[in-house]
Amino acid sequence: MTDGRVGRSRSSGAGRPAGRGRRCRPGPPGAGFGVGRSAPAGRGAGARLVHTGVMQNLITDVLAGHRVESVKGGFQLDITLDGPVTVRVENEFRLAGPSEVEHFYPDLTFEPSEALLELVGRSVGAARVTMAGGLELAFDSGHTLSVPPDARRAPWSVFTPHGAVCTALEGGEVVWAAAGPTA
Repeated sequence: MTDGRVGRSRSSGAGRPAGRGRRCRPGPPGAGFGVGRSAPAGRGAGARLVHTGVMQNLITDVLAGHRVESVKGGFQLDITLDGPVTVRVENEFRLAGPSEVEHFYPDLTFEPSEALLELVGRSVGAARVTMAGGLELAFDSGHTLSVPPDARRAPWSVFTPHGAVCTALEGGEVVWAAAGPTA
């Protein structure tokens, strides 16, 4: 069902749809991609791929504890945190709250909902990169933002004024800047 705004639909928490995307198979640490291994050709100089278990710790170090300063919509979602750190979502995402779940589709453009705007002033309590390359942010308000991976496009990125800290690529890979996380 839609609430009248373009690019957004709502559902109760009981009927959450499954995330879309394919599962990547990173293999054991040191095989496939791993800490410090250079990114494949075309991924950009200075980038590195990181094992998923390490990514979960790194993304927590970068985002947890930061306060949301602004939320902007349009064809992407930009969540600006103090620091300054920005989380950019360029794909569909879900915001789950205590009593409802909202689904957003930035390809169709959107205005931030009341629930998204209520994140301003709240802090990121926890952050994680899923095994498939999605992003999950838990806020101290009880809301959780989930961005599934995408097989055709880069669904999310985290950056500072100095450049990208990490970017999820099409197909579920996540690339970190060579210098690693900086906040």
